[in-house]
Amino acid sequence: MKITSNEIAKIVGVSRSTVSKVLNNYPSIPEKTRKKVLDAIEKYGYEPNFAAQSLAGKENRVIGVFIGDIRKKSDNLFSGEKSPYFLKFISALSRISKQNRYNILINFIYDIQEIEDIELLFKNKNISGAIFIGFNKSNKEILKFGENYNCVYVDIFKDKKINYINVDNVKGGYLATKYLIENGHREILHLSGGKNRISSIEREKGYKKALLEYNIENYYIENCKFEEELAYKKTIEIFNKNNNITAIFSSNDIMAYGAIKGLKELNLIDKISIIGFDNINISNYITPRLTSINPPIDLLADKALKFIINKEKNSIIIDKLEIIKRESVKKIK
Repeated sequence: MKITSNEIAKIVGVSRSTVSKVLNNYPSIPEKTRKKVLDAIEKYGYEPNFAAQSLAGKENRVIGVFIGDIRKKSDNLFSGEKSPYFLKFISALSRISKQNRYNILINFIYDIQEIEDIELLFKNKNISGAIFIGFNKSNKEILKFGENYNCVYVDIFKDKKINYINVDNVKGGYLATKYLIENGHREILHLSGGKNRISSIEREKGYKKALLEYNIENYYIENCKFEEELAYKKTIEIFNKNNNITAIFSSNDIMAYGAIKGLKELNLIDKISIIGFDNINISNYITPRLTSINPPIDLLADKALKFIINKEKNSIIIDKLEIIKRESVKKIK
């Protein structure tokens, strides 16, 4: 009967997580503890799932998935762990990786200092490649992995030195705004995610492109940092001042929920149309049910995984987006 990591932990007198950190060469483990764990592993013949293949000289079938959640300590509004978009991506990736007989190692990166831990995973061959998602343009340290290891970046600023996969966010922003215009709206507020994420910047470009195409000169943009609470507050503030706006294009569904909450408080929910982006599951259950741009998350996950498995050197923009039409957009004359 094979010994488990729990049993190794009990023998040595440490936690299971300590055993895991020793196997993954975390620098924070004291040398004395590291030696005890490694001695026990050798004595009892424990073969960890991730490390055994590397020790045998074989490439393992583990792909690291690193999700950027780096922010200022004072900015406690956003948490990648709670983001339905990231959870939707992870779910698709998990399902597709199993179909290809790969495992995924998921890690949320909260501090740029954790970059060293990622490098150790590569150097020790604990992972055969990595997918990075959710990082912004200020997190330049993560780009070095794409130059030296088997990596792909999702929703990242374009760089010739790395492999990236992006959704055609300009097209998505354009489709959303055009749909509102086709329903009679000309005074349209855009709730932006800010200037740090390429998805936000490009969705704003799509918004402006549609307005320009229809000769609409007025545009309204508010940076809500992809945050529900901030979108709620901004919506209250804006609609207390501006009676002309008839519709909202929100750069993600989370901000759209905040806006809906604000509109309900102001008794404007039956008068203002709203469209979101990402089409996360709850969009179909809130009131009113949210019209949203549906990005091809399964295709995004599949392409990212195949890049790693096939060790491709390539970059693509996926333009297969569609509008999921629900009750939140109303036609006006």
